[in-house]
Amino acid sequence: VQQFPGSSKIVTDVKNREQSHLIMGFPGIRLSDKERYDLRVLLTVLGGQSGRLFRELRDKQGLCYSVAPVHFEGIERGYVGVYMGCDPKKREQALKGIGEELKRSTLVASTKTEIGHAIEFILGRHHMEMQLNSAIASVLGFNALYGLSPDEHLKLRDSFKKVTPDSILQIARKLFQQPSVTAVVI
Repeated sequence: VQQFPGSSKIVTDVKNREQSHLIMGFPGIRLSDKERYDLRVLLTVLGGQSGRLFRELRDKQGLCYSVAPVHFEGIERGYVGVYMGCDPKKREQALKGIGEELKRSTLVASTKTEIGHAIEFILGRHHMEMQLNSAIASVLGFNALYGLSPDEHLKLRDSFKKVTPDSILQIARKLFQQPSVTAVVI
């Protein structure tokens, strides 16, 4: 276990394998937090094959096979972070690269174009998922369980309209500038 400044740490379990798995994570937000829409847009801007993480860490720097943001929001604070699969020889450089990209997300605002594409992607996936009665029942059940409005899923477009470049910078700073970060390297 390697300690970062503050209460952060790296847990490493070195295996003699062809691929290392890295996760850098931070305490996240609650499902009831209004910032959850900003977070989903931020993670969509960072993720995917056209996302900032993929373009910079995989395409430009060649640090990994795959890279993706990860998150979970619950009744209590969840987590947010980045998963990466990479060559074991590039572990340290990969962790550094993840940290630099997350720091960049706290300094460089997402463009309105990035935000627009991210929101349309999120809404498109949501509409595809909601084509099944079981998905609708699940959403209604979880909305009730988590104390959200029963029609929360019908208000998504309006909720995402409130996302701005500044609100995304604010959630990135809130989450990625925390003194507590944990990295797991296997």
